[in-house]
Amino acid sequence: MTPDPMHNPNDTYTGEHLAEIAFPLGGIGAGMVCLTGRGNLKHWSLRHRPDLDNEPFVFAALHVKRGEGRAPVIRIVEAAPDARTVLQPGRRGTHPEGFPKFARGTFTARFPFAELELEDPALPDLRTRLTGWSPFIPGNADDSSLPCAALEYTFENTGADPLEAVFSWHAENVLRTGDSRGGGVEALPGGFLLREMASADHPARAGALMAACPGEDAVVVNHRWFRGGWFDAPTAVFESIRRGETPAHPPVGSEDPSLGGSLYVPFALGPGESRTLTVLLAWYVPRSDLNHIPSEFRRRAAAGGDGGCGEGTCGEEPPAWPTYEPHYAGRFASAEKLAAFWVSRSAHLRAESAAFRDAFFASTLPGEVLEAVSANLAILKSPTVLRQKDGKVWAWEGSGNREGCCHGTCTHVWGYAQALPHLFPDLDEVPLLYGFRKGRQAR
Repeated sequence: MTPDPMHNPNDTYTGEHLAEIAFPLGGIGAGMVCLTGRGNLKHWSLRHRPDLDNEPFVFAALHVKRGEGRAPVIRIVEAAPDARTVLQPGRRGTHPEGFPKFARGTFTARFPFAELELEDPALPDLRTRLTGWSPFIPGNADDSSLPCAALEYTFENTGADPLEAVFSWHAENVLRTGDSRGGGVEALPGGFLLREMASADHPARAGALMAACPGEDAVVVNHRWFRGGWFDAPTAVFESIRRGETPAHPPVGSEDPSLGGSLYVPFALGPGESRTLTVLLAWYVPRSDLNHIPSEFRRRAAAGGDGGCGEGTCGEEPPAWPTYEPHYAGRFASAEKLAAFWVSRSAHLRAESAAFRDAFFASTLPGEVLEAVSANLAILKSPTVLRQKDGKVWAWEGSGNREGCCHGTCTHVWGYAQALPHLFPDLDEVPLLYGFRKGRQAR
């Protein structure tokens, strides 16, 4: 193998290269959100299909006081973007690009963990690191299929003076649809729950997202953003950050729902001290509008028929084909039960996921091989893979920005996959045997 002189495998990424990174967080067949090379979250694909242009108003922030007579420093906990990032599709006009960010970032990927070191000349004595991860434990398919992610923000005072700070994490309701008539922001221990309601016409709209700082006694939760027009809500959020405030407002009713929620954690660091604040995310979308209508019905409908003419069925409506339901919906009866499990088990699942990472990257295989394998393992956390309620795995041939492409778990792609049979052999049965059990007629 001839090394590429322009690339050092498993190295760090800086500068313009940060714009090319989207590190998936989530579970096998459970949807994903991507941590970018800058530290923001995008590609929110929680509804069982790719949604790569979806980048809602979600971010972490820091207000730092450095002693009497000195102005506080405010930073969004991300590296500053380049022009391509600012102008890319999916931004809703409320993304915090105009807010101050860290000057530089250094990104390192060690699947299933990603780390971003942030630096800024205005905060020379504060070392800042963001670690994103989600469970990936070979041999434990169910816990590797959780719709969950963790964001760990570590701050270390490397100077000689004490620091006071307020960390905050903010999210608009990422599941809210354009004509939503319910849902909102609900209370959870140490955090909040963003909810969207189903309707009679759209039962698949129901969903929820948890955000919480478990174990943080000082956490303050704002369940009620300012409800105004245009940019009023993000402006009010940033004003609370700028002033170092920790507003605590209880939930309001679904008839006039809040647009989002915020977490605030005030803390102090003496010289040499460090603090890690963890934000746990979990999403729960128990239904979908994804199904497979047999090609015969599609062909008849395209020809102008009602799609229901067949042997004794002419004039009847086509059958109501079942829609995909994710594996986690069969394991957890509600978003609250999923959230409670994730909070109680996250430390254990982190240790097991880290054990896989450490063993994998300790291999004596060439760096190019380790990088190629770990990068492609990330596909299992993408919406290219589906795991249905009974545990079976299905997959698209690939994914576009908004849809999966080429259904059928096609064997000319998945028949050659190596990760499932080696790391999760109990999930490999369907791709391996589908062609024999479902794709053949008894002739």
